[in-house]
Amino acid sequence: MAPKEYPCLGCGKPCNTQQFSVCCTLCSLWSHKDCAGISDPFFKNLELQIKEMGQSFWACRSCISFASSFATKINTQLKEVNSKLDQVQDKVKENSEEIKETQAKVGEVEKVVGKVEKSVESMEKKMEENILEEMRAREAIKRNLVLYGVQEPNSSIRDGKGRMEADKEEC
Repeated sequence: MAPKEYPCLGCGKPCNTQQFSVCCTLCSLWSHKDCAGISDPFFKNLELQIKEMGQSFWACRSCISFASSFATKINTQLKEVNSKLDQVQDKVKENSEEIKETQAKVGEVEKVVGKVEKSVESMEKKMEENILEEMRAREAIKRNLVLYGVQEPNSSIRDGKGRMEADKEEC
């Protein structure tokens, strides 16, 4: 039943208690059953819903039209979102593949760096040994005299004592 102060959406006349009327669940405006194009069985079903559950659902043509255009707009927007989501997923897949390639290249570079590090360590060791050898050799000859015109001993003699003996013989 409708209150007297609400006009019918269809005819504009007030909806009253002697007439069968329904209220739109969405906009809360009233319509006569006949003005809304509601059949008798459907109206009885609405009355039964109110009796059983304390409420019913009915939407006027304007709200249905709005909901339909709103649903169309939402569907269009959802399609756009899905399209953009597909693009994002494609880009993620592309980036994932590039990341895998980059990781493989990084692995190769790490191997090369490891080899270079070992080579540098080996060179450092050799340089330390050479420096130590040079320091020993300098220490061994720091008291040597240089005599001009005296022939050097045979270059095959490498040790300090052998050279000293060769020098004594020469002198």
